[in-house]
Amino acid sequence: YDFSFELKKNLQKKITFVILLIFTFFLVFSLIFSFLLFPSRIKSEAMAPQMGANSFVYVYRTDLTGRLFWQLKNLNRGDVVYIEPYQAPKLSVQKKIVNLFTKFFTFQLYSAYSPENEFSGTPSFRRVVGLPGDTIYMKNYILYIKPADSNHFLTEFELAKKGYETDLSEEVSHDLRIGAAGIMDEMVLGDDEYFVLADNRISHLDSRFYGPVKEHYIKGKVLFKYFPLNRLPLFNRNAE
Repeated sequence: YDFSFELKKNLQKKITFVILLIFTFFLVFSLIFSFLLFPSRIKSEAMAPQMGANSFVYVYRTDLTGRLFWQLKNLNRGDVVYIEPYQAPKLSVQKKIVNLFTKFFTFQLYSAYSPENEFSGTPSFRRVVGLPGDTIYMKNYILYIKPADSNHFLTEFELAKKGYETDLSEEVSHDLRIGAAGIMDEMVLGDDEYFVLADNRISHLDSRFYGPVKEHYIKGKVLFKYFPLNRLPLFNRNAE
């Protein structure tokens, strides 16, 4: 390389090609993650047993791509959704770029600038149980629902399009109104309100604490879990 101009030129071309390839790869995946779907890590046990802490999932964006893929925008009972923090700070362009790099190269483990949530401190994953227009109440940690077009109450499991499990393994207080309440009076959801619950019903916050969630706070829904490998159910199908 010290004496051959042709070898130097070929080496520079190879280096330039590798740099452009890495940049193109990063750009394509950044566009996909920004406008279609993105990987995310569930940090708590709120969605156990199906999605425990440190589960990695792919989330389909419903806020940006819903008009193009309307069949995926619709939220159904049983969907696990990605909820934006209620008081998320606005990040500068520079901080967003830094976040893209750190999350991309650490496989979603770290983010340089994390949004703060007045309830949980981060964006959260919860399961959609009540839809707009539903009349609902809770008894023994099970939600009973009367849809807007029905005259009868059914349990959340009878109405859900996707099978799921709840975790009630922790010690439950004799007063089901204490802590994460297991009993709740009847209420009617508004036109743009969704009632979301943690699968781990005993010790995690959800709509029982902060009320129904407006649709514009729901930024995506989980398509499937890709890690850990010991349990990979597709969340757009009924669980076996």
